[in-house]
Parts: sequence; C-alpha cells; structure tokens
Amino acid sequence: MNTYWTQSLLYYDVTIKTPDEQDKMRAAGRLAASVLDMIEPFVQPGATTDELDKRCHDFIVDELKSIPANLNYRAFRRPSALR
Repeated sequence: MNTYWTQSLLYYDVTIKTPDEQDKMRAAGRLAASVLDMIEPFVQPGATTDELDKRCHDFIVDELKSIPANLNYRAFRRPSALR
C-alpha cells in the first residue's frame, strides 16, 4: 500500500455493519441496479437529461414504490443525479 493511502486511511473510522444493515444495503443496491437496467435502452444520442431524469423518477416512484434518495442532495437536484 502506498504512503498516501496508508496515511489517508488513518483519518477514517470503519463502521462494521450489522446483518440487518447489510441486507438493507443489498436491497438498495438491487433497486439502483434496476434503475440502471431500465434506463439503459433510452440512453441514446439526442436523449436529453431531462427526459432521462423523468423516466428514472417515474420508474423509482411508480414502479419501485420508492423515494429517490439523492433528490436535492447537495448539488444533485434530480433523482438520476444528472446535472
């Protein structure tokens, strides 16, 4: 391991997740993967980020019955985190 990484890792605490937390992380990962699978065919030349974002938002809300977690998170104003 190089010196930079060794030194930078000293400043972070590692949190060991419980089995329940791990299950929730896996479920979130599956949901995120399903959004990427859904949107892939629509990512074509000429497609706008607004169009892709609306498709992602509608899929997350209507099909997955979820709330886009990154909506308005920091600089990301859209569910798909497209700028």
